[in-house]
Amino acid sequence: MTKAAHLLQITIVAISFVLAGYGSPQNAGAASASAGQQVIDAAKKEGKVVWWTISIHDPAPIIKAFKTKHPFLEVELWDSRGPELVNKITQEQKVGRFTPDLLVLSEGDAVDLRAAGALQEYSWPNVKGWINQPSHNFWRTPVVAIMAPVYNSKLVPSNKIPKTWDDMKDPYWKGNTIASTSGSENPLYNAYIWKKGSTLNWEKSETYWQDVVKNGQPLVGRGFTAPLGMLVAGEGKLMLTSALISTLDLARKGAPVKVAPVGKVIASNWAIMLPKSSPHPNAAKLLADYLTSPEGLLIYSDQCTSAPSNSPAVLARSTVSKELKQLGLVDYEVFPVSLLTEENLKKSTDFWAKLLAAKK
Repeated sequence: MTKAAHLLQITIVAISFVLAGYGSPQNAGAASASAGQQVIDAAKKEGKVVWWTISIHDPAPIIKAFKTKHPFLEVELWDSRGPELVNKITQEQKVGRFTPDLLVLSEGDAVDLRAAGALQEYSWPNVKGWINQPSHNFWRTPVVAIMAPVYNSKLVPSNKIPKTWDDMKDPYWKGNTIASTSGSENPLYNAYIWKKGSTLNWEKSETYWQDVVKNGQPLVGRGFTAPLGMLVAGEGKLMLTSALISTLDLARKGAPVKVAPVGKVIASNWAIMLPKSSPHPNAAKLLADYLTSPEGLLIYSDQCTSAPSNSPAVLARSTVSKELKQLGLVDYEVFPVSLLTEENLKKSTDFWAKLLAAKK
């Protein structure tokens, strides 16, 4: 066949393709809609979706909204601690058993699950313009969890509210502070806040926390809920660091808690992801798409988690960002997941445990 004849044949095929309607914008849309309907039809046969997550204060609003959109699906939810969920997933993977369809965990947990080969890639069609996202498609980060010092606004006079990190070393706080054993990442976070170039400033961070604990002689509790309860009850005036998800939840109920405006604090990403194998893969896609949609993410951020969104469009509409500013939040930065290494976490955890144990 001559070159001219070959080109003529290609042209004829292309014209036939267009005349048949394939490749036209209308048909592309129809194909996309058809693919979407195929997922919906398959999800109807699956009947439910199993969602494993962390720190969702009130799942009812998001489940109700999702079921309004997809009434043929039941949502089975397990809210637990990240390490427990990760351990359960990896144990199931070893024996070829797969329970969850969708996961929302810390980004550090996501890194571990990806390394274990437990996650699948997904297209994530609703996340254009989101900030603080990974370069791959194994997960997306819908919201952030912020850690910051908080104080009892009824007990702390305005001239004693910490305006800088160093203000928390004031001898005024002796016997008036509360620390949590769950704040084991505090030394790592402050080493990052005070980094020299790209090097973590462990020396400054460790010296700082030694001074804070020495001068404040804090009461020590576990988790964040119980120590925050102590703060509200007046057993202390300042909690050295708290999860703002829990703090905002208390503030909404009228508790006298506010964020100490010490400057930049650290946030960590939560990740939404799909396990590599799941019993209800199509239902999982529907839930993933809804949680990352503007409608679903706004409900999830404002009503279910009290966590600011990584979607600028959703963040601008949300009440949670306004509430956090009213509580005194000044500035936060998402901690790079690349620095959540085993070495860094062990160093931070060991130091924090030893520091609080020595105080006792």
